[in-house]
Amino acid sequence: MLSEAELIARLRATFDGGPAKPAGTEGIGDDAAVFPGPDGSSYVLTTDFLVEGVDFRRDWISPRELGRRAIEVSLSDIAAMGARPRFAFLSAAFPPDFPDEQRLKLFEGVQEGAREANAWVLGGDLSRAGELSIGTTLVGEVARDRVRRRGDAKAGDAIFVTGPLGSAKAGLELLVAGAHEKGGDDARLVEAQLAPRADLEAGLILASLGRGFALMDVSDGLAADLPKMARASGDLGFEVDIERLPVAPELIRHARERKLDARADYAWIGGEDFALLGACRPEDEAALTEAFAKQARRLVFVGRFTEPGSGYRLKRGDQKWEAASCGFDHFVSRGSP
Repeated sequence: MLSEAELIARLRATFDGGPAKPAGTEGIGDDAAVFPGPDGSSYVLTTDFLVEGVDFRRDWISPRELGRRAIEVSLSDIAAMGARPRFAFLSAAFPPDFPDEQRLKLFEGVQEGAREANAWVLGGDLSRAGELSIGTTLVGEVARDRVRRRGDAKAGDAIFVTGPLGSAKAGLELLVAGAHEKGGDDARLVEAQLAPRADLEAGLILASLGRGFALMDVSDGLAADLPKMARASGDLGFEVDIERLPVAPELIRHARERKLDARADYAWIGGEDFALLGACRPEDEAALTEAFAKQARRLVFVGRFTEPGSGYRLKRGDQKWEAASCGFDHFVSRGSP
């Protein structure tokens, strides 16, 4: 079976074979598609869907939480393009035994996320299915010269992330084991898995600076998403310092109890944290750090892109080793919900 990346490559070749796209239009290959908007703006559009048994389990998450999670996944793609969310569309297919009250709670979760992001839900589609699935489509808007893309990195660029990594993976472990506590550290890890929040603020900060930054969200894990950025930017290599990966204190405790490494075993390979991953020129590091500090935020620089064909490397102190591309793949990964 083709991997997710291989299938997308085939689809891109298929759909790019038609008539030439209008000027200012960009299709498959980034966190969202791009097409021209009015007055020097661009619209960005993304679509996602969550499937029961693959992306979630109903016994783990309430309908309201599920609705909120569904829209946050798409909002994260909008953030990765540097855009402001504008409009949302919702599609859902319900099993016959799904109560009406729970359907309404799911819609309330979607509306809660949309309202907080200043977006309007304009419609969608409903159907029936054997398993619950929910799809979201988001439209965002950004100045045409401020669109952020994953393919804009260059050799020598500094690699950064906007938030802690690995907590969602630990939360999933706790849910699978059915052993998490109702409060404290375990609850925070489970919340990272079930109730992620798109980093719209970081996307807007990066769009406000008139420099060319590469940007995408971390949905499949840094080990999968950083190679995607490297390939999109001309098959760059990279070197990442494992010790610089930001992790939450509760994840350090969780990993230590299991005799694992919070950074190598969680922050590097774990997905669904929805922080933003980016790259900037070395001379722009100070400006980015200052822009985030003004919003009481911390940007974490974790490595560098290297020349094309130089490979992927991780380091810790004086030790360096080859980094395998891994992370979540819908058609290869096993053992998720």
